[in-house]
Amino acid sequence: MKEYEIAIVGGGPSGLMAAVAALGKNIVILEKNDSLASKLLLTGGGRCNLTNNKPIKKLLNSFHDKNFLKHSFYTLTNEKLISIFENQGLYFIEEDDNRIFPETEKAVDVLDTLTDYLEY
Repeated sequence: MKEYEIAIVGGGPSGLMAAVAALGKNIVILEKNDSLASKLLLTGGGRCNLTNNKPIKKLLNSFHDKNFLKHSFYTLTNEKLISIFENQGLYFIEEDDNRIFPETEKAVDVLDTLTDYLEY
């Protein structure tokens, strides 16, 4: 039986980002569906609204329980998130209300970039 250092339960966007954070470790992603991040492909009408480019303090004010989210938002900022993808060659455009979409306007390109990144 193969052994892993880390098992990630769920191959959705959060599971894939956990895998990105664990790069360099021997990991396995356990997903019950036939493909990874199937809901990601539906976001933004199939275009994938990846993040919002508002300043973090302003963005946190949009949420009821901002104290719960504060650490996460400052650990992986919207700028860091965008740079992960841009370093892999996927670029973004900003639309109304600071919403960030891939230039290609295809959610599948976000998924492909993540899975390609994890295969290295």
